[in-house]
Order: sequence, then C-alpha cells, then structure tokens
Amino acid sequence: MHLLDDSDKDFDEELGIFPFFISLLPPELEKLKQQVVMQIRDNNDREKAVDTLDIKIALLVKNRTSLDDVVETTKKYKKKQAKEAAADHDHGLKALDKESRLKLEAYQNLFYLLQTEPKYLAALIFQLKKKDKVQKFIETIVLTLYGYAQNDREEYLLLNLFKVAFYY
Repeated sequence: MHLLDDSDKDFDEELGIFPFFISLLPPELEKLKQQVVMQIRDNNDREKAVDTLDIKIALLVKNRTSLDDVVETTKKYKKKQAKEAAADHDHGLKALDKESRLKLEAYQNLFYLLQTEPKYLAALIFQLKKKDKVQKFIETIVLTLYGYAQNDREEYLLLNLFKVAFYY
C-alpha cells in the first residue's frame, strides 16, 4: 500500500526527466527517429533469422535433420549476408541495363501509387479475414511501404491510409 503513495520526491524525479525531452531539437529528433527505424528493421531481420534457427533446432530434436544441415544453413546465411553487403557497395543504378531500369521505374510507380492512393491498400486490408493476417500484413508490407513513417511525408501518407481504412 505504501508503494501507491505519491510523494514530492517522485514528483520532482518526474519533472527532472521532462526538460531532457524539451531540449531535443527537431534535427536531433529526426536523427533519433531514423535510428529507431533502422533498429526496427534490424530487429525484424534478426527475428526472422532466429525463427528459422528455432525451426532447425526443433527438427534436430525430432531427428529429422542432421547437425550438418544446420551448420550448412548457417554458413549459407552468413555468405548471403556478406554477398548482399558487397553487392550494395558494388552496384548502383548505373549498373542496370535498360530492361532492369524499366522494371525499376515500374516498381517505383507502383509503390508511389500505393502510397498516394490509400484506397487500394485499405480495400486489401479489409479483404483479409483473420486478425493475424491483417496484423502481419500491416507489420510487413504497410509499415515497410511507408518507411515506418520515418519522415513527415511518409507519416502523413500512413495516417491518410489509416483514415481511409477506418471509413472503408
């Protein structure tokens, strides 16, 4: 019961935290917001890797796969990450041929349309029947499409999608 009593000391401690948040300037907030987005993406990638390892471990326990398969999969995953990191540095938009460039432009137009015309995604969300599917769709597709609302434009477009979805 004594833990529920608020004291002057508790109030002063809470006030001591508040000036910290006021002192943050908009560029610092934007930088912190970008760091949070990067951490979210990194955490999602790590969760996927942990999930696949959990499956492999469960199969190991059930004697349906060998330890060699798990080690080989882990090595392939590490090689894939190393190749992706190297590919990011070695290739740019100039390395694309004409057909690839056209595909890229088509995808850019598709994503732009999906972002700026929320009626399409709102209709798709309501076509999903199960709550789990909707949540997973929003987490994987929608938040990625809107860049986790990293900047003002994407935040506005994401809120616009939610507004249209509520009225749908």
